[in-house]
Amino acid sequence: MGTYAICLRILFHNFNALRHNEKVTLLAIIPSFEAILLQFHQSLCGSPYSTKKKRNFVTGQTSLDSQWDMTGEILDGIFAALKLENIDDLALDHAKLHILSMANAYKEVGLNTWTFEADARQITWDILGYFFAPGVARIIANWNLPELLDKDMPSGRFWYLPEPAEGKDSRLKMPVAQVVDWLLDLLDMPLEDFAEERADKLDENEDSVSESMIRSLYKWKNGTLPDLYSIDLYFPDKMDVSYRGVFRLEGITEPEDRFKAAFEFTEKRGLTLETLQMEINISDPDRIKRIMAGDTDAEQRAEFVEKLADRYAPPLPSTIRQRLRIARTVQEGYTRLLKFLCPEVDADCSDPDKNKLLQIFTLFKLIYNLTTEAAVQKGHMGEQAENEWFEEKLFKSFVDPKLYLSILPSEKDTANHALGTILSRRFESGILDRQLPDLMPAENLESFVEHFKTHKKILEERHDDQVRFETLINDLLSGDPDKALAGEDRYDILFDALRNPGLPIEIHHKLFERIFSLSFAPWKTMQALLFLLEGIIENNPPKELVESMLEESKLLPGYDVLKTRFSYNEGLHRIRCNDFDGAIKCLREALKDCLTRSYGPLRGKIAKDLFALEVANQKLIKTNHEKHYRDMLNFYPLKTEEFMNFEDMAAHVYEYFWAELYKPYQGVPSIKPALNDDLDKLLGPILRYLLEGDTEGLARWLKKNKRSLKKPLRYIRGDTVLICLITL
Repeated sequence: MGTYAICLRILFHNFNALRHNEKVTLLAIIPSFEAILLQFHQSLCGSPYSTKKKRNFVTGQTSLDSQWDMTGEILDGIFAALKLENIDDLALDHAKLHILSMANAYKEVGLNTWTFEADARQITWDILGYFFAPGVARIIANWNLPELLDKDMPSGRFWYLPEPAEGKDSRLKMPVAQVVDWLLDLLDMPLEDFAEERADKLDENEDSVSESMIRSLYKWKNGTLPDLYSIDLYFPDKMDVSYRGVFRLEGITEPEDRFKAAFEFTEKRGLTLETLQMEINISDPDRIKRIMAGDTDAEQRAEFVEKLADRYAPPLPSTIRQRLRIARTVQEGYTRLLKFLCPEVDADCSDPDKNKLLQIFTLFKLIYNLTTEAAVQKGHMGEQAENEWFEEKLFKSFVDPKLYLSILPSEKDTANHALGTILSRRFESGILDRQLPDLMPAENLESFVEHFKTHKKILEERHDDQVRFETLINDLLSGDPDKALAGEDRYDILFDALRNPGLPIEIHHKLFERIFSLSFAPWKTMQALLFLLEGIIENNPPKELVESMLEESKLLPGYDVLKTRFSYNEGLHRIRCNDFDGAIKCLREALKDCLTRSYGPLRGKIAKDLFALEVANQKLIKTNHEKHYRDMLNFYPLKTEEFMNFEDMAAHVYEYFWAELYKPYQGVPSIKPALNDDLDKLLGPILRYLLEGDTEGLARWLKKNKRSLKKPLRYIRGDTVLICLITL
């Protein structure tokens, strides 16, 4: 179980969308979970895969078997690279299961999110803040209960995150530097003495490794990123050195003697009350003060001794390697992500107004600490009481409730869908001057006040918008529609009214006229036009009207933003015109465009319709059609009862095509499945001869049509007539 927590801890800080072309800034698609997982693996293990294989994996364009195999390889590589000892197979399987569970939640958010014209920076920023920061913090905190996984590390800081340096230095200290400081503190000897003792115990004849290690550790303390080879080289399993700064209890059995040894150790190491508060897992300074003064019971003194022994235990070489690998991976992910989100900001900048990632860390720490505290305060009363305490404290915090919506236990059934709507609204609005919006205030009072003012303004605007919308709807239904519309010029208000199913058709017409008369961003006008087009298609209009609207739309500004949806609707239009080849071309083009923007569940919907169209009159071919099945699984909100294997799904979409999707326009002749013609031509004569008892005629007919009888029918199963007769 520890494996999962550590891996998720790193994964959160390594969220880097795989950008296939750095020069293209508007590849506005939500990165797949596979892309995030691959980036994490690359930071931890290197890059063993080809560019093509990585691209196909992260975009979901590889076969299902290959996708699952590569996912397993990546997870196995992550666990192996972390070199986590004493983790059994069951725990590893459990860890993988929970990672996949998080992937499914992320998928659900993606299936409800449209990115519009948002760029990759905004998408990455919002997905980090609204999904990964709270979600991963919540999971890691729960996995650290009831016992910390890193109890040998300083408990008063998040050592795997960039943290403010101690003293007057306002810069950030990188995770690797914190691990090096932890190691050197336990050694409590000059680095040169450590290198010499290490070399002696390892029987190294040359000084090259020791000299290299000394130089490297100094560089790592100053922010240089270590390579994986050096970590393994410098700290092999055979390394045996004397840790002079550790606390040992060997041979000390009596409680009072153990406490005396602990007290003497703190005196020897110069550990003040403030230092102990940061180093061991007791956060209350008054409690530590009473313990050190002997003004507590034996149980609390024993707990203090145990926590001190855990924190200052001599580490195994495998533990050192593990800590360095975790710190290295986080640090690399952090620096790459900061370069992408805030390219002009130094990695050690501690100003959250400039280094926006510090806002993500603040949110992460808040969720982590509240989750832990909820378990301490209410865990004994059961999960529900614990969750209620957690939510109550969150609601009283300074955090925008939308930021933690995805982790609220009371909203677990609807949160991902609602979050998709929230993100879509944010992406629809875009960001001004390429400045990432603040998610959290800094820790100074001025920042808190400004954050509250901004949040208050947002809530007031949201309330005013709701009142404005409800007033418009009431006036449209009971007042003067023309006067009501003349007083409204906001696109979002008008378009939301347009989507209100309770308005009569004549009001819809007036809404369209009002929207098209105003000057909005071109894609917004196109969105309203698309809404009109989709409504027209559903009402079985003359095909010439739809054809004209589709062709004229291609010439209008803003078409590119919604090109996928227009191409999809053109595909549906061509199906209704019996132009199946033209429909296939349009749907394939729409599916290709889904690789550049996120359109909620549309990619899966297109895949379903294309799958149905391609098997409507031909044999199922796995190499050609499995990709559509894969896209349905990955990008379509299938209900539980709709999950089925590839062959059964093919039969399902075949029936779906002829029963629901195929609706020819008025005046367009309705065609029947090709299977019907095949059966009429081949099975019909056979049945006729059999009914007439004409065995000689049947024999002559079978001989004459022998080749045709061996051809597969134009049906997904691809059976021949002979097979059909045998199975009757």
